[in-house]
Amino acid sequence: MSFYEVLGVERNASTAEIRKAYRKMALASHPDKNPDDPEAKQRFVRVAEAYEVLGDEAKRARYDSGGTGSELYQGFDFGRASDLFNANFGEALARQWRPGMTVSGTLVRDGKRISVTIKPDGTTEESEVSASGRANYRSTTTTMAGGGTMHTVQLQGSLGENLAALLVPEAVAALPLVGPAFTWAVSWIPSLIGFYMGARFFGLL
Repeated sequence: MSFYEVLGVERNASTAEIRKAYRKMALASHPDKNPDDPEAKQRFVRVAEAYEVLGDEAKRARYDSGGTGSELYQGFDFGRASDLFNANFGEALARQWRPGMTVSGTLVRDGKRISVTIKPDGTTEESEVSASGRANYRSTTTTMAGGGTMHTVQLQGSLGENLAALLVPEAVAALPLVGPAFTWAVSWIPSLIGFYMGARFFGLL
């Protein structure tokens, strides 16, 4: 099977379509989701191999020009497939998902808002739009099969960086010299508070 067939996409599929297909296939074939299927591990690795090549424009071009693919992923094994699974944002959700659950996540990073939803039957929906603001975070909502909902929010980067992103207006941050200096000063507020509280605790102030 070609890598396109492994992921179930056409040869002219977009990068977004390939990424979405990978998420669906990796979820469906992951050994943790198929404990009674001895061939799941092999399928999972094959899906990861296909995505690592087709999800990279340079590797995909070499593959499309006649490469077999094997020279593009030397040493690919289950460990490497698992690393790829864990590194992909959607797969952080996939590890939480079980049949019957609905798991939704939003990642705001580098001016983009990426939203992924895994439905009870394992199918996924994905969207990507521009996001205002400079704070980076990940939020997850999990709806259990029997009812009940759990929400989590995780900041990406340090507390100081996110505080500065929230408090310093875009117009100020964009000012030459003044903007970066002011942003840097605000980012140090949590550290200064921590230092002050520590000094008070040890009787230094």
